[in-house]
Amino acid sequence: ASWIGGCRVDPAPAPGGARFYRGRLLDLAGRCGLQAEVAPVADRLDELVAFADPAPLHGDLWWGNVLWGTAHQPWLIDPSFHGGHPEEDLAMLALFGPVPDRLLGAYLELHPLADGWRQRVQLWQLYPLLVHTVLFGGGYRAQAAAAARRYAPRRR
Repeated sequence: ASWIGGCRVDPAPAPGGARFYRGRLLDLAGRCGLQAEVAPVADRLDELVAFADPAPLHGDLWWGNVLWGTAHQPWLIDPSFHGGHPEEDLAMLALFGPVPDRLLGAYLELHPLADGWRQRVQLWQLYPLLVHTVLFGGGYRAQAAAAARRYAPRRR
């Protein structure tokens, strides 16, 4: 088993990024009653995101897991390490506070992201929002549903 905070997640690899994220999103949505909202997004992952080889990710990167040393050296703690999409960690970090321009610029200089990555931030935030809905409910449920609606297919 793997964990993100106190929420158990399946660490099993899947053939392809869309399948990996689809499984995680649908599992979490089922655990918090958001299947109807999340399933249409999960079905569109191949259309919404270009998946390549997995990148190493922290997996639970939020400001509470960034500690600052005496020389202003950042230290990352409490990982939920997995291979995933390179946009995921930045989106998670932005969920609980703005990502400083200097940090974002340095990241993009070392690891440029695909065009349109800013429009996918909420898509990558859907996973941690579902985790928080499973753990805490409340306002996280409404945030997760809103993020899912943003990426659901448009009705004609």
